[in-house]
Amino acid sequence: MTNVHDYVIVGGGSAGSVLASRLSEDPRVTVLLIEAGATDGPALMRDPSAWGDPLVPGIDWGTSTVPQPGLGGRALSYPRGKVLGGSSAVNAMIFLPAARSDLDAWVAGGATGWGWDDLAPYAAAMRGQGDRYTPGTPFVHAAPTGDAPTPFAAALLAALGEDDHWQDARVHDLMVVDGRRETVADAYLPPSVLARSNLTVRASTVVPRVALVDGRCVGVEVATPSGVELVGASREVVLAAGAVGSPRILMASGIGPAAHLAEVGIDVVVDAPGVGSDLQDHAKQPVVLGPGAQAATSHGQFAEVSALLHPAGAAHARVQLLSLATGFKPAGAPAFPGAGFVLNVVDPSSRGTVRLRDRGPASQPLVDPDILGDPGDVAELVTAIRATRDLVRSPHLAPFVGKELLPGDASTDEELEQVVRRTTGTYYHPFGSCRMGDAPSAPLDVHLRVRGVSGLRVVDASVIPGRVSANPNATVLAVAERAADLIAQHRG
Repeated sequence: MTNVHDYVIVGGGSAGSVLASRLSEDPRVTVLLIEAGATDGPALMRDPSAWGDPLVPGIDWGTSTVPQPGLGGRALSYPRGKVLGGSSAVNAMIFLPAARSDLDAWVAGGATGWGWDDLAPYAAAMRGQGDRYTPGTPFVHAAPTGDAPTPFAAALLAALGEDDHWQDARVHDLMVVDGRRETVADAYLPPSVLARSNLTVRASTVVPRVALVDGRCVGVEVATPSGVELVGASREVVLAAGAVGSPRILMASGIGPAAHLAEVGIDVVVDAPGVGSDLQDHAKQPVVLGPGAQAATSHGQFAEVSALLHPAGAAHARVQLLSLATGFKPAGAPAFPGAGFVLNVVDPSSRGTVRLRDRGPASQPLVDPDILGDPGDVAELVTAIRATRDLVRSPHLAPFVGKELLPGDASTDEELEQVVRRTTGTYYHPFGSCRMGDAPSAPLDVHLRVRGVSGLRVVDASVIPGRVSANPNATVLAVAERAADLIAQHRG
């Protein structure tokens, strides 16, 4: 192979953008970042108010789930960003950290070195703060939108503050700068970084497999019009293709559950049952309210306030609440005239899988998040709907909310369960499908190295080993910041 770099990063999404930026800070190494999509998308991608409309064409993989038994057999659209910046180019722009209890639970489950105290310095660095941040290097510019909460948000915060069932209520930060979406690539790969002589970005390039020789990853295969090109990595290949893409590449390379690989005709290199397993996602249930006397507007984006439901006696929160503003239109649904909320199961009992459809490199993977596959997740949403109904009875919210439109007249547990199974979807937060941990059953060790193969790591949402009681993008960035340090330390 003549095209050789020290590090080859597959996937220019949130994690890949961070890694490419941080690793190329060392001028002694060469870094190649490979992105399947283009370097930028159309202007509509930058408009925060466009979130929730049908996806901007050309920047999505076009993936759907398999039919979901917990949702009455419905298959769901499963957006994944296919552009530099990845899913930060199509997500809701919400920037929320994981809870301390989340990260400490990771450690208790075997992810040594990934607790709150371990990640906090990196979470500060990605905001341009703290001892680990080097002045002059890139960081994320997430902040609240507007100088003060809207009247609806202020009223909601007051109501949440008087209801003991809800905790950690806040106006959350958004990745919006000067009224435009900021992707992670915008933040970490500005022109000054892209101009580095030791960093190469290769866009519109698909990697079907990694290249393995005698138990070592020596590079990647790149699909070209004339065939397969081998691109070498003298130090490491890092998969940052996301919770769907990274396990797909591993399995296509012979690293995955042996029985499944045999089914699709792929030779087994490493029998790794955990690859593509333990997929988590946040089930999303809307609560829609008709308008009150006063409009419940937001600062041009639907979600402004978040809180966590913490019922008495519960060890930790399992459902997140996000406020909805007037006119928010979920994809494929009519706009509604009032306000409302989205309830998200952030600690689901359900676990899903990512599997190969066949051995074809261009085939869409079989994605099964098993939304509401565990009855406990349905029960959590029913409880959350009741808690939300209690919340909106607050006098603080009376001017803003009218009749409940969804779930509507449903009142018994059975009626609410029917509504939930009919109207719940995914909040597009897949993670955990290549989890890290101390246990040999985890596909990755706590340094994010693939077990059974040298020279290969995974750094993206797939490595997350436990719950994330928030929108996961901020957590992925903190993981990538620490991963860049681990890689540099290994290099010495």
